[in-house]
Amino acid sequence: MPTESWVFTVEDSPEAPGLETPGGLAIVVTAPCTDHSVTVMVNPSIDGHDPKPEAPEGVELAQSTFFSTTNETVRFGIEVGDGGKQWWPFGADLYALTLLRIGHVTFDGQQFPNYEFHLEHFDLDDSAEFEEGVPAEYHMLAVYNRGMRRGREKDFNGAVADFDTVIENPATPLWLQVRALAHRSLAKRRRGDWKGAIEDLTTVVEMDGVALANKAGALVNRAAARKSDGDQTGARADAEAVLEIPNAPDELKERARAILEEEV
Repeated sequence: MPTESWVFTVEDSPEAPGLETPGGLAIVVTAPCTDHSVTVMVNPSIDGHDPKPEAPEGVELAQSTFFSTTNETVRFGIEVGDGGKQWWPFGADLYALTLLRIGHVTFDGQQFPNYEFHLEHFDLDDSAEFEEGVPAEYHMLAVYNRGMRRGREKDFNGAVADFDTVIENPATPLWLQVRALAHRSLAKRRRGDWKGAIEDLTTVVEMDGVALANKAGALVNRAAARKSDGDQTGARADAEAVLEIPNAPDELKERARAILEEEV
């Protein structure tokens, strides 16, 4: 799995400077910063990236004059040393960032902070197993993301296999198990396995500790699946149960009412 180190200098200014990696991730240092910790924003893309080829030898300077966030933007504080390593997934890829040191560099007669980062990239498409030391929760989240991508690509068997891995791993947190069950149910429905889809949604409905909104979502989806599978009585019971859940999202209640109002 490829591992690369990046050295870049960030000017202390209101504009958010940063470095864009060849993989398309933008790493931007923002305030607050200290002598041994910084705040980092990571984004899948960065606008206005302006590399400075006249930088001192061995130092890569980059000034990002315009930085926009997306729903994939990650922000975290990081300290110098391995103890401050930060993990985050993008799609089926997993990244780890370590702040190796904070120093200074003189450029054009001025002194700027110099941050040396170690960026590790793990690609599930290259290996089914991550190396030792990768937190299991982040590994499972990357597998889940790959399952989502496979589902979008209509590879429903591959999606189900990835969701199987997530659901069966005891290290997977409850919230991720619930998501994996819901999306495995959808993948099963799209390949015509209605009974398997209903079983996954039933698991969510019967799980302890699941938020009521998630239970309501599982119930309305199970109502739709049961209706498609010819179980009109079960579909009606699930739709009615959604309407009885306090504070169930309005969208789910509307779907439940639509099921009840349809001719059966």
